[in-house]
Amino acid sequence: MLKTKIIKNRFLVFEVSHTVLLVDAISIGPPSEILPAEGKKILLPSLHFSCRKAAEKFLFELGASRELLDKAGDQLDEANVALVQIMD
Repeated sequence: MLKTKIIKNRFLVFEVSHTVLLVDAISIGPPSEILPAEGKKILLPSLHFSCRKAAEKFLFELGASRELLDKAGDQLDEANVALVQIMD
């Protein structure tokens, strides 16, 4: 029997001017309504870190693997944005 993995945490990670912003994307939840063309504003919990190492430490403590953090670091280097999904 296959074990289903559940997403424990999902963060959108932005790096701007040597600071890192983690936006808790898990609170968005699945789409349950049709949105107008201009979208819908919602407030999302976020964390602000002064450096990438501090953000990585936080994510590692939540259960992120070194491989996942390295991949996110590569995405940040390339596009200044990454998605980090920590599975349970």
